[in-house]
Amino acid sequence: MATGITRFEGRSSFRTWLHRLTANRARSTYRTLRRRWRLEACFGVGPASYVERTFRQGPAC
Repeated sequence: MATGITRFEGRSSFRTWLHRLTANRARSTYRTLRRRWRLEACFGVGPASYVERTFRQGPAC
């Protein structure tokens, strides 16, 4: 968020702008982690593959 503070233009309240910045960053992080989890499940590495083996489901490729 410190890198985005220079882009604050004052068109909204700082509180609203900061909330949107935080929410968008959280969504972006979630998408990245979900994508990584799916890749790990497909290739059989990492914690996602453990979950797949535990619940006996095939990879979601």
